[in-house]
Amino acid sequence: MLATNSSRTIQLRVDAQTKEDAESVFQDLGINMSQAIKLFLKQVSLKKAIPFSVTLTSSIPYVDEKVENEIGQAYADYKQGRFTSINSDKDIDKLFTNQ
Repeated sequence: MLATNSSRTIQLRVDAQTKEDAESVFQDLGINMSQAIKLFLKQVSLKKAIPFSVTLTSSIPYVDEKVENEIGQAYADYKQGRFTSINSDKDIDKLFTNQ
């Protein structure tokens, strides 16, 4: 039986660019590669699942800066109560006919 505090070594191969990019992010976060992998494994253990969505295609299309800014402005408007409720097809028609 293994002691509960014994460590195991994991080795993996990854392309150089991915490793460099990840290390840069981890450095900004104040952690190293080993700590980041431990965080990932702890989350898998706790959630009994991969801690992010794994899909064949991206469910979120690329959003350019202009669209991102518009989304931010729309959210700010919503938070300040500047929005229109849509409860029927007539409400949608009003949006496009300025009535």
